[in-house]
Amino acid sequence: MGPGVVAREALEERLLDEIRVDLVPYMLGDGVRFVDTLGAAPLEFGDPQVIQGKKVTHLVYPVETGE
Repeated sequence: MGPGVVAREALEERLLDEIRVDLVPYMLGDGVRFVDTLGAAPLEFGDPQVIQGKKVTHLVYPVETGE
């Protein structure tokens, strides 16, 4: 079980309040898709906070619970 599976399960159980994504221009090949198989939890993300770094862009998305 990798970090993508753990993060997906935490999203499904609504245990996360934000998602952080680091965008780096590098192709890795294959792996576990992060939000490919979310179950019954319809999730929405708010507008991201964008943090520009050197050769990387950090995105912080708030998870909106709908409550």
